[in-house]
Amino acid sequence: MALTPEQVAVLEAQIAALVTGLAAGVKRVSYSSGGTSRDLEYQSVGDMIKALAQLRQELAVGTATAPTFRRARTRSGFGRSGRGSFRRNE
Repeated sequence: MALTPEQVAVLEAQIAALVTGLAAGVKRVSYSSGGTSRDLEYQSVGDMIKALAQLRQELAVGTATAPTFRRARTRSGFGRSGRGSFRRNE
């Protein structure tokens, strides 16, 4: 599922707030994005780390592009041209 640019902006704001909060050693973080602001208070640093990992995963999954596939084209060397073709011993 692809995320909209607004959703990506919100996730990036949440991630930045959590990283800043962890670096400052606080359990209460605030972020604003798209005209809305939120205050979140976590019970422990462990909860903050778990939330950060989950947000990063959501961002990675939501912004990942669909895999592209390529069909391999090979030449066996046993063509009809005569050169390199398979010949029976007669």
